[in-house]
Amino acid sequence: MSYEIIYDKQFVKVNDKTFIPMILAGSNNCYEWSPSGKERRARSWWNFSYLLGGKLAGSLEGMLKIQENYREGLLERHGEEYDDNSFGYYSSLSINGGGCNATYGQYTGISKTGCAKALTVEQLANEYVHLHISTSRYGDTEEKLKEVGLEPLSFTPKSTQELEDFIENIAPKYAEATILQATFHGMSESKPKWIRKKYFPPKPKAEKVVVNSPYGYAVKIIKDERTFGYLYKYKGGTFRYGHGETSGRQFLIKKKAEQWAKKISKRRSDFSFEVVLVEYSIARGFSLTQKEADNLILPTPEPMSDKELIASLDIREKGEEVSNFFDNTKKCFLEPLGVALHDFIKGCEFTRKKTHLMEQALRIFREKYPEEYYVLLD
Repeated sequence: MSYEIIYDKQFVKVNDKTFIPMILAGSNNCYEWSPSGKERRARSWWNFSYLLGGKLAGSLEGMLKIQENYREGLLERHGEEYDDNSFGYYSSLSINGGGCNATYGQYTGISKTGCAKALTVEQLANEYVHLHISTSRYGDTEEKLKEVGLEPLSFTPKSTQELEDFIENIAPKYAEATILQATFHGMSESKPKWIRKKYFPPKPKAEKVVVNSPYGYAVKIIKDERTFGYLYKYKGGTFRYGHGETSGRQFLIKKKAEQWAKKISKRRSDFSFEVVLVEYSIARGFSLTQKEADNLILPTPEPMSDKELIASLDIREKGEEVSNFFDNTKKCFLEPLGVALHDFIKGCEFTRKKTHLMEQALRIFREKYPEEYYVLLD
């Protein structure tokens, strides 16, 4: 299937409300030779006029409106089958390659981020990049231009004022006969990234602090109502996982774990993802911003009633004789509940987990079996 791939974008700022949407894009079934000498998919810079209904420049609001209208058209054609997370499949669009994997959010992000990080003609010129606007050399463009008394156009604005005057006074005349084309001269594929870093430097990362906690959160993967594993990493539609709850990616903030699980569940509906509380045998350190640490509510397990704790134990049918762990000459016969409580307490001591329940189990054991408590556990 043929589809369009958008590799990058660099909008040009005409004024605070008007932009020329420029993208680096190409078809998936067209190839060229790259500078490294290897064959690769063809790509070039051109103005994404579709975002503006064929116009050269326009506003962010206008772009978003056309994008929303296109989405509504997909909904009408495909009904409930349509999904924003599979927008690329229905529109034959890929962002950064890897198949028609674009989401509707990524599609509108082209407009939002493009306008937010648009550069002026002067800023581009400082990096030896120039915007070039022209009429098409192909088809019957020249005949159509003659019909309205216009000559073929080739224009490279040297200032924002020149560009703004052109958009306001000249471009509308050509719109009657043809769609104006635009490209960049001097723009390599890698240049936009470091140009944007220069004019839109990333915000300094907030200093991190380490918060230790005996509890955290992980994302459990469920398949056919059974635990499939614990999510470690997700990328490109595939995920990595571990079999133990501590082998998955760990979170100290439950909301972050829930957001991650929700995002992935939209893309992998063949599994379900559930955020679960994890207890560590040794307190684990989590790196947080100071703001996150100041607003943190440490995860804690839900309290259990005595009845619920007893119901959760593995209680056997028969009682048995139990020895003191440190002195096997001290022995007591315990009924099934006593054995279950004793084993649970010793298991908590060994694993250093469920310590909040261990104290509760000790109290229950002491209340029910006071003499046996002093022999086995005191």
